[in-house]
Amino acid sequence: MEIAFEKPTRHREVLNASVTSISLFLSGILSYATGNPIAYGRFAAGSIGKIKSIVEDLKGRDTSSPENLAWVWFTMTVSGATEEFLKQLNREANFNSQLPIRTGRTVAEREIGLKKFLEKALSVPSDANFDASILQFPSAHAAFSPARQAIPQFIVDVTPWIDIDLERWQHVFDTCLANTASYVLSAHFSIFEPLIKIATSTFSEAAAWEIAWARHGEWIHQRFRAAPVFSPDESVLTPLSEIYLRLRCYWHETDQEFPNEKSKKTVIKCEANLGDLHRTVEEWLGRKTKGRDVIRIVAGGPGSGKSSFAKAFASELLDRGIARVLFIELQHLSFSGDLHLDIGSYLSRSNRLTGDEGSPGFAANPLDRLKDDTKPTLIIFDGLDELTHDAEKAGDLARKFIASALQLLVMQNQGGDKIRGLILGRNLAAQEGMKEAGLSLVTLLNVAPIRDLSNDDLRPHMRADNWHHLEVIYPDLSKELTKDQRPDYWRRWAISQGMDPNVQPEAITHEDLSDLNVEPLLLHLLILSDYCGDRWQEAADNRNLVYEDILRKVRQRNELKALGAATPRESDFFLLMECLGLSAWRGNVRAGDEETYNEIRRLHAKSLEKVAATDLESVLLLTHTRQIEGSMRGFEFIHKSFGEYLAARGMLTQAELAATRMTRDEDPFDEERVASMWAQVINDAELSRELIRFLRDQIRLLCQNSHAAAEKLKECLEKLVNWIHTNGVSLVPETRETFRHLETRQRCAEASLFALTSILSETLITLHQGDINEDYLQSRRVKVDWSMGEAAVMFHRIGVTVGHPAKRALAALDISSEELEHVNLVNSIMPYSNFGDAKLSGANLSHAILVRANFRETMAGESDFSSAAINFGEFQESSFVGCNFSSADVRMANFENANLNRSDFRDVNLEGASFAGVAARLTDFTGCTSMTQKQLNHMFGVKEGAGRTEIPDHLEYPDFWHTEAERGRKALALWDDFFAAYHEWLGPKAE
Repeated sequence: MEIAFEKPTRHREVLNASVTSISLFLSGILSYATGNPIAYGRFAAGSIGKIKSIVEDLKGRDTSSPENLAWVWFTMTVSGATEEFLKQLNREANFNSQLPIRTGRTVAEREIGLKKFLEKALSVPSDANFDASILQFPSAHAAFSPARQAIPQFIVDVTPWIDIDLERWQHVFDTCLANTASYVLSAHFSIFEPLIKIATSTFSEAAAWEIAWARHGEWIHQRFRAAPVFSPDESVLTPLSEIYLRLRCYWHETDQEFPNEKSKKTVIKCEANLGDLHRTVEEWLGRKTKGRDVIRIVAGGPGSGKSSFAKAFASELLDRGIARVLFIELQHLSFSGDLHLDIGSYLSRSNRLTGDEGSPGFAANPLDRLKDDTKPTLIIFDGLDELTHDAEKAGDLARKFIASALQLLVMQNQGGDKIRGLILGRNLAAQEGMKEAGLSLVTLLNVAPIRDLSNDDLRPHMRADNWHHLEVIYPDLSKELTKDQRPDYWRRWAISQGMDPNVQPEAITHEDLSDLNVEPLLLHLLILSDYCGDRWQEAADNRNLVYEDILRKVRQRNELKALGAATPRESDFFLLMECLGLSAWRGNVRAGDEETYNEIRRLHAKSLEKVAATDLESVLLLTHTRQIEGSMRGFEFIHKSFGEYLAARGMLTQAELAATRMTRDEDPFDEERVASMWAQVINDAELSRELIRFLRDQIRLLCQNSHAAAEKLKECLEKLVNWIHTNGVSLVPETRETFRHLETRQRCAEASLFALTSILSETLITLHQGDINEDYLQSRRVKVDWSMGEAAVMFHRIGVTVGHPAKRALAALDISSEELEHVNLVNSIMPYSNFGDAKLSGANLSHAILVRANFRETMAGESDFSSAAINFGEFQESSFVGCNFSSADVRMANFENANLNRSDFRDVNLEGASFAGVAARLTDFTGCTSMTQKQLNHMFGVKEGAGRTEIPDHLEYPDFWHTEAERGRKALALWDDFFAAYHEWLGPKAE
């Protein structure tokens, strides 16, 4: 069926409206100085926005016939395609530049050229009619032939170019026509429905699919070009497109993998690569491939910019007509294992037939048609780590999903490569999934930090058991690829907000704020807070202030807007936010479910039920969380760190509540009841490094605000820790709960309480203003009523000895006289702890933090302290025979009268350490550049012979040191001779 293009009898002057609106756009890009590609501008924002008012005039009028609608659709399509074409031209050459090849056109000259072009382009040939082919093949349709013929002169009139690649730019304009033609119909579906019926009746729904793809594309564009970026008070209307920072990525190609005969481990030799993430993915899309190479995984931590890249890249691909894009948000997908059906169900549920913002879904599953489609397609799966908010299931689901996605793509392609897949998720989940799917290392594109880069940033994220030796070949890094990108982000942000881009706050790049300024999202939050300006040092000292400030601004926004029910007072608001954090902690920290939230709310904020709306839906209205629908109704924070911050804050609130219950005058709770209530809140939530960091900062705020309250809290918690250590935690098994899970809940309750108490003691010591001597430290340490050997048992019980993050919160602990032989405390954080008179033989404390720890009279033979921080440690009268201290930091430590025979002190920082009376036979001090002759003269070693002490090259052996024969005597006799000489040297001190 065909219909004519007929101008309505009542209409506005379309040509002038088009010229005016597009000229406004033209002027805008001339003054736009951010350097962003103009394709990131809003699609057809000016012309279509103006001319669509003509459509409104047609409603209910005699002139709104199909012929009139066809004419209006045609004018909107030409105008929109023209504006989009100008954006593409502007990407190629900045209209502000004075190019040497020809004097640049003025704005007035370009407007004249624009008007001349539109006069021709809007002239419909008499033999042209509206039919279904106009949507499928607009560039071949007679209606658009005047516009296509006018393109060469149009380029001459608006650009400074002399040599023009007409074939290329003709193709670009054809792409703009195709995109706009479908977009106009889909964006005004209800108005143009008569035309859509005509278009879809002839070509067996082919045209309807074009409209569906256009609506999906518009939804993608909207999320990048129109949806405002996060701001706590919702005052920022800037879209992501205006501040988007093109990310970098690094990837690896394995050259060789071969077993090491000695270790039986795999030796991996790989080549590291660094590139622009957009360009890297586009190059992969542009080359022929097959089999498993039809998939790429973009991996990075939370807030690294993965999702922002996905939106930007998808929008860019659509603009340039490179491929169709199917964008799937995995947090809304119910993954059953049959990914083809799951995608169809997700797209059907999310389909929107009307509206100017496009549609995230489709009426039918597009996968059923893709293999017969002539156009290439990229399927973007965003949010691999958001398939579930159940932490126990997350890893397994991620592995299965990658394997399913690969299988889907291989089946869809049937040996070809037209359909590609791009998955975005976190590194660990991605690696495990790649291994299961048999994908090579080159599949993984790691998002690089936005600070300046070095070779260390390009190392593979691989599990330690995957290699014995990793040899990485690094590329020659250009300054452009490795430069700090944060100033560029600030510049874009400042321009978008009308600020001076040349006045950059110190906080943007200061390394003391590296926890907040090396990821795009956290840098954005820092800029939005009150701590980006003169107060940045406060945030550097305690990053919790930034999160508190953001949430406080959110509450103030609610108060000003008076949303629904009354806004809770500030203390109640934060209590409800803590409920969200504690419930998310039981999942993946970023998201939580409604059932868990309701349980936490009854335990943590029951007092608010009569004074505020505490149901999940009402609470989510108070903050910027994303609501999750479906069988696991719940919520998701904008960044994982908000969940960690609020969970840590909630832990401390629960601890304060426990102390209040234990010490109240009337009817105080006993320890058993309080311990049980604590365990109900914690449940099976595991400590993490990040949560411990937030907890440490929150406790510091408490100690700074009320030292006396912190002292009282520490006293109460110490009692509770002792009670739990002796008696355990009384828990009622849940329905169908295994004893193993019950055991997990008990462990998590004890580990979290112990960690909190330890950090509280550590903080009280750190903030102490007076002298910190051993008597003071002992008065502030956590004292547990150990029985012989029980300290090691508890370390095993809470997971410290198997690498659990709980080992990062063992500070200020009194474990003197304990049996700790062969205990594994690698990487543990134990400053101010007391190991005095303990049995530590064979223990591993490598890389541990043991600042100001007490090791007096400790027996620690054959223990490992390599790379540990033991500065200001007390080692008097101790025995550390055969210990490994290599690369440790023992500045200002006191080793007076310690036995350091056979110990390894290579490359140790010995600045200011005391070695008076030390025995050092067979001890190795090579590489200790900070060692002084005075230190050497205060100890006793062997200067010559079988038991020689190795000393740094810049020092000399003291004359009084012992001399031994090289050979001929038994080892035991040599030791006897050395100790006899040593005690003689000590003199009266030996007694």
